[in-house]
Amino acid sequence: MAAPLPAVDWHEAITADSRALDAAARAAGAGADVPSCPGWTVTELLEHIGSVLYRASLIIGERRERRPHRSETTAPPGDPFGWYEQGRAAILPALRTADPDGPYVTFLGPKPLQWWLRRLANETCVHRVDAEQAAGAPVVIDAAHAADGIDEKLETYLPVIARQHPPARPVAVTLRADDLDVAWTAAIGDDVTVVREAVPADAVVTASAADLYLWLWDRADDSRVDLAGDGAAAGALRDSGRV
Repeated sequence: MAAPLPAVDWHEAITADSRALDAAARAAGAGADVPSCPGWTVTELLEHIGSVLYRASLIIGERRERRPHRSETTAPPGDPFGWYEQGRAAILPALRTADPDGPYVTFLGPKPLQWWLRRLANETCVHRVDAEQAAGAPVVIDAAHAADGIDEKLETYLPVIARQHPPARPVAVTLRADDLDVAWTAAIGDDVTVVREAVPADAVVTASAADLYLWLWDRADDSRVDLAGDGAAAGALRDSGRV
């Protein structure tokens, strides 16, 4: 039987991580490289996350029936910190006053507000990590939030991306968060299935929820996890879900 995930206050997570992201980005400086996003500096990072937040604020705050045109959510040149703050300042009140029942536009079709809350909580968290790594600052992720980020990656992104970029052969990989006693098994073949339990698989990847989250989102290498079984299968899972 699947173990329940610890609850996460997504509003609180978005508020805290978006603030921490800004602080880390300023400490790093606009021109600093972002190690986890090759080719990006902090400027590109802020332009990206600022656009994500501002786009979501239009969808949620204005109840847009279509995704906003790219021209509405493209960062103007010259002030990445200002653009990021514009996105942050727009999304926080939009989330607080939104109708929880929605529906709201997403890339998976209409969804209730909780879909966006979860998506933005994990988007903001992973890019907060990027900013902290750019600044050479310690990265700390709450275990419950990390588990939610793993679950969201497997549930939301893996089925979409793995169908577009499937591995060379079918693979099944179990991920175990040993500090929470929670596990997931993802199988990619003709279809993509994810169950929240450990079942026989080609490989088992074990770590704390935070390290497992960083590994799955490509923010940490294999040294942060314990790999048992077919390491190539574990790598294929991560490659097939790469955003």
